[in-house]
Amino acid sequence: MITLDRVRLLVPENKVTEVNENDFDTFSNKITVKKEILSNIVGVREISYINNSFLLDVSGKITADKGYLGLIHKNNIKEVFEKIDNTGILRFNSSPVETSQVLYLDVTKDVEVENPLETLTAIELFATQRKHKNKILPFKNSGLIIKPHAKSVSDSLGIYLKYKEIIQNKSPKNRLYIEKIGIETIEKIKKTVRLERHLGTFKDIRKAFKTNSKKIRLKEILHSKKNPVKDKFCEITSSHEDDWFTAGNEVF
Repeated sequence: MITLDRVRLLVPENKVTEVNENDFDTFSNKITVKKEILSNIVGVREISYINNSFLLDVSGKITADKGYLGLIHKNNIKEVFEKIDNTGILRFNSSPVETSQVLYLDVTKDVEVENPLETLTAIELFATQRKHKNKILPFKNSGLIIKPHAKSVSDSLGIYLKYKEIIQNKSPKNRLYIEKIGIETIEKIKKTVRLERHLGTFKDIRKAFKTNSKKIRLKEILHSKKNPVKDKFCEITSSHEDDWFTAGNEVF
């Protein structure tokens, strides 16, 4: 099943019935929801009005709950829009899943392993063998990101320790997130390695999901049978015959 940690969407204006204009401000010629409002809404990164559409930048944390880190998938996507609706910033006349256009994706898998640090080191060693194609950089103080040397390509793979990423983030919004999922949940993910494939252009998304759609709709992505995270992992480690990825316990 396709799971997303982040998605940027364009929702057609005709799917929105109400807008709380007091929550918006003009910043750098863009009409966007005020930062002080978004800072108190876990999982919502941006809501802006652009070219007769509403841009929504949402993370999987919007679906988080006690015992669950939160990811976006086909079974909870309606809940995502309901939660945005409940903020009172926007209200939808029906679910925008079929009409929303995807602009950016973080396709994500959480995998439980016996030794997270050793696993991370092993992956880096495998990836180093193909370093002529990619550069390997530190990522979120708890992992690494493998990305092409070509600046025109934004298709990269981030691999990091989810436990460290959460506890090292001292922002007020992350504190709200921790309250939402509970300290017990953080203790349970000490062996969790997160793999995130970052797809920043239409070309990257089409290639990863093997689609020729001119406009890539959210429904198409969520119902795809492809496995873009595994594909990228195998590509950068040259381990197409290796069963490491599926040997771990995937957490959804």
